[in-house]
Amino acid sequence: MTRSPSVPEPDADVLVVGCGAAGLAAAVSAKEERPDARVVVLERSRETERGGNTRWSSAFFRVGEDLRPADGFEDDFAAFTGGAADPDYVRRLRELAPDTLEWLVGHGVRFEMVPMFFLTARRPRLGIAGGGGAIVERLADAAGRLGVEFRYETTAVDLLTVGDGSSTRVVGLRPRRRRRGAARTGGDPRERRVRGEPAADDRALR
Repeated sequence: MTRSPSVPEPDADVLVVGCGAAGLAAAVSAKEERPDARVVVLERSRETERGGNTRWSSAFFRVGEDLRPADGFEDDFAAFTGGAADPDYVRRLRELAPDTLEWLVGHGVRFEMVPMFFLTARRPRLGIAGGGGAIVERLADAAGRLGVEFRYETTAVDLLTVGDGSSTRVVGLRPRRRRRGAARTGGDPRERRVRGEPAADDRALR
């Protein structure tokens, strides 16, 4: 974390790190809320590899065809997490799920009931046609139409902050662009990584 002595003119109104489901949803929502805002998404992968874990997810939802969470949703959540999940968070998740899934449908994501082979198959599971990769592509398409900017092969390596203690706030970040030809290995932090050195244009973004 790097302290920034001053806050210059911003490069973006909203900076999003990562091009998975959460990042893309944040970017699209920001542009829908403020069409005139400059929204920038940083993604460390190439465009063809974007999406992070979302791209490889089977993307099953514990909801029925009406897009409402199945009966026992909160109890199941507590059981799966050994009681570690915040009950208020889970309740809010259940309440917002239908509207959120309808929002995804509005952006071209298509849900379908799929055959279940899990031990808990008695609970309904709604899948996404095309899996997690479909979420990435549909939301990325929506972001592009709205004017969201993407900066691929760019990794956020440091946060820029001002203030101290409880008054500390994030005002930007420091990126690193991967040079062509630099090698990369998997997402496990225990694995060896080889990245490009910071290039001349790897200035802080605010």
